[in-house]
Amino acid sequence: MHYFLKVVLLLFLNFYSYISFADANDTSDRQLRFTPHITSEAWTQKQWGFNFRRAVGSNINTNVLLSSLTVALTNRFEIGTTPFFYLEEEHLGNISLKYNFWRTKCYLWSVGFNAGGYKLEDEEGNALEEELRLFSLQLLLNYLPDWTDLKFGVNLNFVEAYISNLNGVEENTLGLDAKWEFGVDMSAPFRKDYEFTLGFGWLRESGITALEEVEFGFGISGRWYRPNKFISSPTLGLHYSPASSNIAFLISTSFF
Repeated sequence: MHYFLKVVLLLFLNFYSYISFADANDTSDRQLRFTPHITSEAWTQKQWGFNFRRAVGSNINTNVLLSSLTVALTNRFEIGTTPFFYLEEEHLGNISLKYNFWRTKCYLWSVGFNAGGYKLEDEEGNALEEELRLFSLQLLLNYLPDWTDLKFGVNLNFVEAYISNLNGVEENTLGLDAKWEFGVDMSAPFRKDYEFTLGFGWLRESGITALEEVEFGFGISGRWYRPNKFISSPTLGLHYSPASSNIAFLISTSFF
């Protein structure tokens, strides 16, 4: 673990030694962008922009196939869904929402919500009245100080799983479990169009439900900004969880 951490820190310091300030002709949107690793980006796309990235409430341990296909209905509000889940017969639906409610030169605050449901069956495959429901609430902060070209991100995520028992017009619920996740990122520019981020935090093992243990992890991600290109911000990363000795490879992008 210590060797891996030293390698990650060395890579980050090498990248940072080649830092250059953003080009003066960059758009204001580019200056507000933040490259997340363990957190998420508080920034939302321009209206009708698409992306394929981690769903609200999931984390970097989540399989890339479970990422959310998202569209910006306004410059501050995005809505999305995870298409892969619809291949499962028991799946009832899922939706994710993100609203960038505060945006200044230095601070971006966003709140996210995700909900999904599954049919439940008994051991013989018969449908039950109960349904498994999952939801999460996420608070995101990106801090872009004007006294340095470093950027910072903080993520606080609450996830809960419960069973809903429908009996006529009455609805009784049984809470199964709830978890809190927390992460911090520090990002630095590299030349003009690249950023690299170190992150650490406490995340669920697979980032899907609340019925998972939370464990510590850390890693690094890099993003290439390509304004006005179809694949506009491809991001690659590497994350390590010492408790499970798990190494995850990360990939995401936005589409313009």
